[in-house]
Amino acid sequence: MAGGEGEEGWRRSGIEVSTLQFGYDGQAPLFARFNLRVAPGSRCLLVGANGSGKTTLLKILAGKHMVGGRDVVRVLNGSAFHDTQFVCSGDLSYLGGSWSRTIGSAVLLLDEITVDLDVVTRMDLLDFFKEECEQREATIVYATHIFDGLETWATDIAYIQEGELRKSTKYADIEELKTAKNLLSVVESWLKSETKLPKKEPPRVESQPRRSSPFDASPFRASRHMAYYR
Repeated sequence: MAGGEGEEGWRRSGIEVSTLQFGYDGQAPLFARFNLRVAPGSRCLLVGANGSGKTTLLKILAGKHMVGGRDVVRVLNGSAFHDTQFVCSGDLSYLGGSWSRTIGSAVLLLDEITVDLDVVTRMDLLDFFKEECEQREATIVYATHIFDGLETWATDIAYIQEGELRKSTKYADIEELKTAKNLLSVVESWLKSETKLPKKEPPRVESQPRRSSPFDASPFRASRHMAYYR
């Protein structure tokens, strides 16, 4: 996806993921050499089946997981994880589940935020997000399973399957939409096609024996369950 201000403007306010590799402890990698670009001012729909990695990807973009070096996940021309001023200033926001906060970010990562809203409130909220993109060139990545009214809202779409990017394109360039009844039927056909494919074989993860340490018995030893939160 390309922005309208040239490469320099794109890097200043877009999203870029380069050869991302990520997996949770004790599990096979979810993402391996994953790449994604979202241009500034875009309203990108993130679609995929449950468990495909949508929420994990949004949280990585929000800097909630450390992945690789500073250049693996770039947001607003900085590192999503290392440059904490983006979150502190409100320029980078992840909204998911139940949320209540003032919205005015340069990059908004929305995770199923409209599931509990009635139709009118949902459309009003989506109209507000659209204005943010058009007037302030805010960039939005929106993961959802509710597609009513999104035909005229989205500018881009990214479809992931089991951690792999299957499609990333401008909304207007989706060939299936030229003959399909609506966006829902297109996404439904993509997801149904997944059920006919063989399951991806997870790579083998060999565990390494941990060496004992004289600090193991210390009450001040950090727990392996500690995580980074924002």
